This record gives sequence, structure tokens and C-alpha cells, in this order.
Amino acid sequence: KSLLLLLFAICSLASWASVTSYHFYDTAPTGQRLYYYKTSDSTVSVSGARDISGNLIIPSSVIYYSTTYKVTALDYEAFSYCNDLTSVTIPSSVTSINGKAFENCQHLTNVTIPNSVTKIAGYAFWNCFGLTRISLPDSLTEISVRAFGSCTGLTSIHIGPLVSSISPEAFVGCVNLDTLYFNAKNLQENVRWDNVRLESGFSTLQLRYLEIGDSVQSLPFKIFSGQSDLPSITVPSSVNSIGNNAFEGVNT
Repeated sequence: KSLLLLLFAICSLASWASVTSYHFYDTAPTGQRLYYYKTSDSTVSVSGARDISGNLIIPSSVIYYSTTYKVTALDYEAFSYCNDLTSVTIPSSVTSINGKAFENCQHLTNVTIPNSVTKIAGYAFWNCFGLTRISLPDSLTEISVRAFGSCTGLTSIHIGPLVSSISPEAFVGCVNLDTLYFNAKNLQENVRWDNVRLESGFSTLQLRYLEIGDSVQSLPFKIFSGQSDLPSITVPSSVNSIGNNAFEGVNT
């Protein structure tokens, strides 16, 4: 009996993300039930889901008791362990994807992130190894710790012009991510609370192709150090500041 209950619980996790707190629920355009938490008199966040599988389109707004609420965020663990989820379209009303939002969605292959999202929080796509590529919007400013950790299917990534913060472990475990299109205007150096300078957000990668865009003005401390497999690097004329050891160990 205990084994049967355990199996039932595991199977349930595949299609039902934990719903820790919500005010109401509604049906998504693709038929799944989404739970919402009111964050103001006119906005809500998606706090969880039930019976999630296949393709999901998250609405930009929902109506509850004749009031229209704008969907502005995906909450902590909103879709975690939804293993039958294969595709997600996030509306342009959303500005933040919070921690572990899609953690362990192992069959997720496609995510459309709109040009409104500014932050992807820690572990947001942790262990989504079905993802082979993801388009990050130009609105993005921050990629937090292990946001894409252990996404072993990822092979390339594009960093847009407004990104100013990338955690040293943002892409840890992405063993096949070897192509980087980097266009961040002024990426900030990673510094610990006690002022110790940390590695860059790309230190865990082994890049084979790097393209630095014309929006880039500065390259911080050790940003591409240790990338010994890069055949060449072209630094555009827009770059006016290069930090210490930015290309340390690069054999080009």
C-alpha cells in the first residue's frame, strides 16, 4: 500500500506543480488549470498549475469577479516538476520568472520568453535538459544563480545588450553549451560580499564559438578566461574597457 501511494505521488508530480498559495484559478487558452495570486488590485502572478502537459500558453490577463488582472510574474516553483510540459509561451505582460519556476521540467523543449522579462531568478530552468536552445529577450538585465543549471541540451545562448548581472554559476552543468553570442553593453564584475572578485558567468563553460556584438562597451575581469578551445576572438571597436585577465588562458 505504501509503495502504491509513493508511485501515485511521483506520477502526480509529473503534471501538477505545487500550489502553495493562491486566490483563484482559471483555465489557460490551451486548456490547463492555472492558479493565480493577487499581487495588487490589478495584477496577479501564476502561483501554480494542475494537469499540465503538452503546450501551454499563459494568458496576459485573467478575469475574476468582473475584475481584469494583468499577469506579471511566474512564482517560485510555479511549474516545477511538470515533466509532461513540452512548450511554454509566456505573455508580454510578464516581467519576472522567479526561482525554480520550471525546475525539472525535463521534457520542456521550447520556451518563448517575451521582450518584457527583466529577471530570470535562481534555478528557474534548473535541470530542463530537453531545452536545446532558448532565446533570451533584449529586455533581460539579470540571470541569477543556476538559472539554466544542468540544461545539458543547450548548445547556444544569446546575451542581450541590457544584461548587467550574470551569476558565476548561471550555466553550471551546461556541458554542451559551446556557442555564445555576447552583446551585453556593460556586464558587471561578480564580487562577493567581502569584496573578493569572482569568476564570470561563463567560467563553467567550454566555448568553441564566441561572437562579441557591437553594443559591448566593456569586458569585465576574467569574463572569458580559460576558454582554451576558442579558435579566435574578435573584439569590436565599441569596446573601450577590458578588465584584468579577461582572456587569460585563451590560446588565440
